[in-house]
Amino acid sequence: MNYADTLARQSLIPLAPTALGELDFFSRRIAQSFVQLYEAGGQGNIDSTLLDMETLEQDVP
Repeated sequence: MNYADTLARQSLIPLAPTALGELDFFSRRIAQSFVQLYEAGGQGNIDSTLLDMETLEQDVP
């Protein structure tokens, strides 16, 4: 039994183990993207204020 099977059995929402594997993959990709954005902002390649969620939320009409 693998980790996805264990989580599927413990979940209150019935999910197939493959769905949990896909969610894990998606979560890792999102985390990797945030790290890349942070690094790009730190190098001055992009304006770091563009990474500020509060600023982004205020700019939405």
